[in-house]
Amino acid sequence: MKGFLMLAILLLGLLRAEVPAQWIKTNASGVADAAISSEGTIWITGRNGTIWFSKDGQNFTGTEARGFSRISAGTDTSVFAVGVNGTLWKYDGQTFTRTTAGGMADVA
Repeated sequence: MKGFLMLAILLLGLLRAEVPAQWIKTNASGVADAAISSEGTIWITGRNGTIWFSKDGQNFTGTEARGFSRISAGTDTSVFAVGVNGTLWKYDGQTFTRTTAGGMADVA
C-alpha cells in the first residue's frame, strides 16, 4: 500500500507539471544563429554577418559588429561571437574585442 501511495503522489506531481510556454513569432529574419543571455536578451547573428539584440523579442537593435556567423551569451556583458574567419570575439557590454582564440567553428 505504501508503494501505491508513493506512485500516486509521483503521478499527481507529473500531472500538475506546467505546460510549456507557447512559441511567439518575432520580427527577426535572416537569422544564422541565436542565443539568450541570463538576463533574457536575445542575441542573433544574421546570415549577412551582422549582430543584433532584443530585450522583448520584437524590437531588434543592430550593433556595429560585422563578419560573424555564431553567437553565445552568458550575460549581456559576456557575449561571445565567432567570425566567419574562425576568430573569437567577446562583447563586454559596449564593444566586441578579438580574443587570442582562432580556428573556431562554433561557440556554446
